[in-house]
Amino acid sequence: MKLIYLKKILIDIDEVICISSLLDEMNKFLGTDYKLDDFKKYYIDDILGSDLNKEIFYKTLQNIDLYKDARIFDNVIEILKN
Repeated sequence: MKLIYLKKILIDIDEVICISSLLDEMNKFLGTDYKLDDFKKYYIDDILGSDLNKEIFYKTLQNIDLYKDARIFDNVIEILKN
């Protein structure tokens, strides 16, 4: 019996290999025009403000595919192959 070993890796894709539409959705929700470079912190909860805003925003996200139009960073395929 020949054993076959498969290699698997886990990759955090958000802003690592692609940019999702999360920032676009947040801008629509807040009526803002934030760019990724505008942020020094990781948590968007700080930008959303009130608990009510957070609750509404996160419920809205449940019906949205944030990766449908994801922008893949340059050379990602080559880097992952290496």
